[in-house]
Amino acid sequence: MGDVIESFSINNNGIDLTVNVVCYNTFDMFEEQWKLTDRHEGGVTIKNKEHHQNSYKFAIPLQYSLAELSSGYAKQGRANASRDAYASLQKCLMRDLNASDYGFHVSASVNGITLLTDEPAGFTFDYSYFDSEQLIDVAKQIFKEFCLGDLLSKAKFVAKEIITKIELLKQIVA
Repeated sequence: MGDVIESFSINNNGIDLTVNVVCYNTFDMFEEQWKLTDRHEGGVTIKNKEHHQNSYKFAIPLQYSLAELSSGYAKQGRANASRDAYASLQKCLMRDLNASDYGFHVSASVNGITLLTDEPAGFTFDYSYFDSEQLIDVAKQIFKEFCLGDLLSKAKFVAKEIITKIELLKQIVA
């Protein structure tokens, strides 16, 4: 499942949502962005500053090369484009080495009637404490943009099912 790192609440049209931000302690996209190696290749690899015993000394960026980034920086008119590109890639590597995938588990209720309990939102995002924004702020923004509507629909669906069952119970009791 993962570890609950943050929580926040939202009230929307009388539905109270409690949103747990869950860290899955993995970053699945890392291998699509970096290849780790112990072999240095000038102009290709960058040094892994977090290298320690039994870890890789260097990394190769897979999204764009050091040469491509240097060329782009040179076109921008940077004085030392290759140094800036190297530093930028090292910063990205540090971020990605420390990133994890996060998701949401949501509980919903109306006036104490539980509609959803620890429902996975079906959406993940990656975050690193090297990012400029706080995790809670990123999580709230992503949840509202990508998950809120779906979870409200699920909660309303469950509420309709409960109402149907209550009408049947009323008929039995009457």
